[in-house]
Amino acid sequence: MCEGQSHKVKDEERLRIAIEARSQEIGLFWQRSLFFWGFIAASFVALASAYGKHPLLAIAISCFGTVCSFCWTLANRGSRRWVVHWEKVVEKEQEEVIGKLFRIKMHPDDAKGWLAARRYSVSRLTIALSDFTFVLWTAMLIYQTAPTFRQIFSRIDDDQCICIMLVTLFSIIFLAAIFFCARSTRDSFDSTDSK
Repeated sequence: MCEGQSHKVKDEERLRIAIEARSQEIGLFWQRSLFFWGFIAASFVALASAYGKHPLLAIAISCFGTVCSFCWTLANRGSRRWVVHWEKVVEKEQEEVIGKLFRIKMHPDDAKGWLAARRYSVSRLTIALSDFTFVLWTAMLIYQTAPTFRQIFSRIDDDQCICIMLVTLFSIIFLAAIFFCARSTRDSFDSTDSK
């Protein structure tokens, strides 16, 4: 095998690996979303069941739903980061092997109106949905805890009020800890990025 063919085989192999990694990251993006949606949906069902009957339990479930939806929105952003990384690698590698296939601008559907094709990022829509879900859970938590916090100032000795305050405060501190401590430790896209 001559030098040129060896180089071409290596380029093709790098492109194949990059395409497989990109496909794997897209699959992992959806698997992670389903994982979080399972917890969020179960929390919502549990909240609907406990609401009105067990107020302290409903608040604890709302805290859990808020934390799950916050983690989901951060996981979506982390997953998208890797998908974009591998898309850039594929784009770079494919130019050397097959040309600018992914950079060709095509207009597959010239239909106009409501059902026409549009340029929307499915992963960005998922991130927007996860942000909305987090805001919704946060609103449900505030709605449930607001009366309790009003009571705290009038009767601080009520054990249930103190318990609700502690559960809510713990959830807020936990969200802050996740936001600051669950970040990747490296700026580069290497295999040790998940530390």
